[in-house]
Amino acid sequence: MLQRLIAAVLGVLGLLAIGLGVASSTVWRGEDILVATASPHAHLVVADPGVLELAGNPVTVTVHAANDTPVVIAVGRDTDVAGWVGTDAHAEVTGLAGWHALRTEPVAKQAPTPAASAAVESVAPAPAAPTPAASEPAASKPSASATGESASGATAAVADPSGSDLWVLQATGNGTATLTWDAQPGRWSLLVASLGEPSPVIELAWPRTVTTPWLWPGVVGGALLLLTGLGLGARLWLRARRGLTEPEWHPVLTGVVPAVTVAGSGAGTSAVSVDATQTVVLTRRQLREAETAYGAANRRRGRGASGDPPTGAQPLRIAGARREAPTDARSRAGDVPPPAPVPAPPNGTAPAEVEPAARREAGRRATGPRV
Repeated sequence: MLQRLIAAVLGVLGLLAIGLGVASSTVWRGEDILVATASPHAHLVVADPGVLELAGNPVTVTVHAANDTPVVIAVGRDTDVAGWVGTDAHAEVTGLAGWHALRTEPVAKQAPTPAASAAVESVAPAPAAPTPAASEPAASKPSASATGESASGATAAVADPSGSDLWVLQATGNGTATLTWDAQPGRWSLLVASLGEPSPVIELAWPRTVTTPWLWPGVVGGALLLLTGLGLGARLWLRARRGLTEPEWHPVLTGVVPAVTVAGSGAGTSAVSVDATQTVVLTRRQLREAETAYGAANRRRGRGASGDPPTGAQPLRIAGARREAPTDARSRAGDVPPPAPVPAPPNGTAPAEVEPAARREAGRRATGPRV
C-alpha cells in the first residue's frame, strides 16, 4: 500500500513540474516588445530627456490623431525643444506609470514677464493721431462674436515644427506617423505636435530580450519523476498479477511461556523464567548447559533396555557365549554388582590406615573444644 502511494505521489509531482515548466514559457512569459501609451489633452507633447532610452534600444514612436489630422514627430536636444515650445501650453512625458502606460503632466501656458512686456513697448511705434473716420464708434469696432472666434482660433492653432533645422530626426503624416530612434550620447527630447483640433495619442515601443530559465529544468525533472512513478507502479502491477505480492504482517499473540529448566553437569540446576511480553536472552553458559542437557536427554531416550543404542539390527546370540558388561562409563547402577564386605581381623584391630584417624578423634573428644 505504501509503495502504491509513493508511485502516485511521484507521478503527480512529475506532471506538476512539467506543467509549471511549460507555463513559465507560455502563460507567464513576458512580452518581446514593451508598449506604453499616453493620451494627453494637449496639442503639444514633450518627452523629457531619458524617456526614449527608458526600457531599451531602439525605441519606435508612433503617433495617432483622429480625422486624418496632420501630426509631426521631431527629436532634438532638450534645450532646442524647450526653446521652440517656449511658454505655450503643453504636456510633459516624465516616465512610465505602469508596464503599459506613460506618465504625463500638463503644463499651463505661462504669462509673459514684465521685462519682456517693457521691451516690446519700447520698440513699438507711437500711436498715430485719430482720424475722423476712426472717431466714428460703431463702424470700426468688431462684434463680440467675431472677437471670440478669433481668440479661440488663436488658442487652437499650433505652429508647424516640421522643416526646422533644430531637429536631428523628424517624421510627419496625416492621422499617423512613425519614427525609430537609436540611442545617442547626449540629452535628447521628443516633440509631438498635432496641427488640428484632436489631441494626439503617443505610443512608445521598446524591444526586450525574454528568457525562460525554468522551461527545461521543469520538463526534465518532471519527466524523471513521472517515469519513476510509472516504473514503480508497473512493477507493483506485474508482481500482483504473478502473485508475488509480499505477505502482510499480522500481530501474533502467544500465551505465557513456562520456565525453562537448564541442568548443568557441575554447576547445579538453574531456572530461567520467560515472560511472553519480553524477550529473553540466554548467556553463553546457559546455552552450553541447555545444549548438554538436551544431548543427555536424547541419549537416555535413544538407549534401549539392554544398554545398546537402537540400530534396528537383531542381536546375535551365540551358544555358550557369556554377555559382557557394557564398557560405557555412563552405565546404569543396576548393572554394576555391589562390592563385597571386608572381613574384620580376628584380633579386632583396625587396619593401619584407619587406626590413626580413630585415635585423633578420641583425643579431641577427651580434651574438649579449644577456646
